Amino acid sequence: MTRIDAAAALNALLRSQPEAAIRSGIGANNASAANQQTRQASERAKSEDLAAQQHESQLLRRVRELSAKDPERRRKAFRLFLESVLLKQLGTALEADQDFSRIVDKVELQIESDPDLRESSRVAADILIERAIQKS
Repeated sequence: MTRIDAAAALNALLRSQPEAAIRSGIGANNASAANQQTRQASERAKSEDLAAQQHESQLLRRVRELSAKDPERRRKAFRLFLESVLLKQLGTALEADQDFSRIVDKVELQIESDPDLRESSRVAADILIERAIQKS
C-alpha cells in the first residue's frame, strides 16, 4: 500500500510561505509572525501524523487478535476497519454511544447489499489482515 505523506507536503508548503512573504517586502514582524504560524502548523501536522500512526497500530493490533481459524475473520476485520474510519471521521466520543454499533451495522449492510462494494470490502479486509500479520 502506498502512503501519501501529507504532513511532509504541508510542511514544505508552510516553509515556503514565510520565504515568499520576506521576498515580497512584508516587514520583519509579519515574517516573524508567519514563522511562528509555520512552526505551530508543523507541530500540529506532526501531532496529527503521530495520532494517525497510533490509530493504525491500534487497528492492526485488533485485527491480529482475530483468530485465524475464525470463519468470520474477514468480515470482522473489515468491520474493525469500518468502525475505525467512522470514529475518525465522526469523533471518538461516538464510540461510547449505544447506537454506534447499530450505525456500523447499517453501513455494513449497505456495503454487503452492493456486489461491487461487497467485493471491495473483502479485498480491503484481506489487505488489512495481511498488513496486520506483517506488522506483528
